Amino acid sequence: MKTKLNILIEKDESGYAASCSEIAGYKVTAKSLDVVVKNLQATIEDYLTQVSSTKKAEKSSQPIWAIAEDLIADLTESEKEQLPTDGAVQHDHYIYGTPKVD
Repeated sequence: MKTKLNILIEKDESGYAASCSEIAGYKVTAKSLDVVVKNLQATIEDYLTQVSSTKKAEKSSQPIWAIAEDLIADLTESEKEQLPTDGAVQHDHYIYGTPKVD
């Protein structure tokens, strides 16, 4: 999952300030740039964790075919061609490694 965030870091006479437009109401200030970046990193990690858990909850309420489509959405055509087409018939082979049934 790729998420793009817009971050603005400004310097003024009292130090540094950072804000992120995607995180509502977020702004951090400090005298040191290192402190601002460290706090910004922690906040973004928390934000991405929340976004990820929200998307997982949304996915769990989708039909199984929609979940399957999401799983293979990033595959190239050549990767899709390598997927087995007999998965339903040969499920024991693909899940448990038993010999294929003719």
